[in-house]
Amino acid sequence: MDLYDEAYILQLESLEDMNQDKMKRSLELIAEGGKYWKEAAANIGEKQNKL
Repeated sequence: MDLYDEAYILQLESLEDMNQDKMKRSLELIAEGGKYWKEAAANIGEKQNKL
């Protein structure tokens, strides 16, 4: 969740500053957070299937 928090803060800052580097970094953080989210959901699903 920290990745998403940082990403959304960067997005807001990038809009205020018109800074493309901040926007690019925020999108990278969101993508990274998405990978972790998918991994966690897959692990939870595997554990539930074993029950």
